[in-house]
Amino acid sequence: MNMMFRDFKVAEDVAKMMELRRFEEEYTMYGSMFLMDGKPNYIISSREEKIVGFINRRENYLKFPFPVVKYTLRTTVPSGAEEDIVRMVKINLAKIIRNSYPKAFLEAFYAVALTEPDDAAKEPLDTLQEKMYGMYRAENLLLFEGLMDLAYRAKHITEKNRAGYESWLNEEWHQMEDDPVLKDQFSKELYGFAYRNAGCIKAVYNAEKAKVYERKLQLEAKGILVSQVYSKECWYNYDKTLQDVRSEFESLLLGLFDEKYFHYLQKIVSLPSVICAEELQELEKQYAADNAAVQEVITTYKQYWGIKE
Repeated sequence: MNMMFRDFKVAEDVAKMMELRRFEEEYTMYGSMFLMDGKPNYIISSREEKIVGFINRRENYLKFPFPVVKYTLRTTVPSGAEEDIVRMVKINLAKIIRNSYPKAFLEAFYAVALTEPDDAAKEPLDTLQEKMYGMYRAENLLLFEGLMDLAYRAKHITEKNRAGYESWLNEEWHQMEDDPVLKDQFSKELYGFAYRNAGCIKAVYNAEKAKVYERKLQLEAKGILVSQVYSKECWYNYDKTLQDVRSEFESLLLGLFDEKYFHYLQKIVSLPSVICAEELQELEKQYAADNAAVQEVITTYKQYWGIKE
């Protein structure tokens, strides 16, 4: 009887502690920053994919957002104070990001980043565009858009030509608005890319966007030729397993990113960088020696801008 009473008492105490939030809870935030009119702007979210999406949207390329920073806090939370804790974690992360990059580095980096683009990717993109006129195939348009994004981020097309390509893409998409989308009982958003190494093309895919982009950067850092990230909402039912869906998506990636695609990709990534490598090396020497955050920024943008080590 005493044993039963003790168990009830323990259960009651645990319930009270949970109500009062005396147990530790974990709060994780993700963030990035960019300069706007010389002032730092921060993007903070509990969803990593939201930050990754911001960094990799075309309209944000010329803001030059920095790589994702993660911050986790474990703490007890008094009842009713959760919103205050979340706000505090966001503020803490913003401070961490702000203190990670010296002001002198930010000014010098953005001076380099604002180097005017050339139009070196216009020739291969125009050639590809001519071959796609009037075909109205979603896959073709997505591949072209990805190559255009790569060239735009690498500063190999001007604003004028980027706007021209976008206008053409919008017209092509408009012609396809009435195309039916086959749906089923369940759906899963998958993200993936292909890469070519030692003559072989392989695919990488995942349901988590952030992990796909992380893996893409890792392979690019090794000098491996990597495609754009492709996403698709995959529909299925009880007659098809998730593994079947993944296998079909892998086959789709390998079909999209074939040798013809890598031919055009190789042309663009082989273009000489418009960024002066010596300027970035000087920044690396001055600010990255004992600052991992600065080193990650420089390494990431070397990849974006096609600077070979």
